[in-house]
Amino acid sequence: MAGLCEGGNEPPGSLKAKKYAAEIHLRLQRAYGDVCMGASSVRRWVKHFEGGNTNIQDEPRSCRPRTASTKRNNERVDEFWDAFWLNFLNLDRP
Repeated sequence: MAGLCEGGNEPPGSLKAKKYAAEIHLRLQRAYGDVCMGASSVRRWVKHFEGGNTNIQDEPRSCRPRTASTKRNNERVDEFWDAFWLNFLNLDRP
């Protein structure tokens, strides 16, 4: 698959690809100002697409959970709020 760099045959992470990412970042900064994504994110996306991957969704990760919402965490949050409201309601009582 042809790459994004001029000529289309530069390997991901090459100096030409890095210069291309810097150019993209500069254009994004001009268009979006301070709310533009960082240069390292642009480099990561350029490398991602240069490798031939056209999927823009996050890939599942095997080494960490996708969420911190576990049964135990949910129980702890519930315990916190129960204690908070119990304490809050008892503040007004003599």
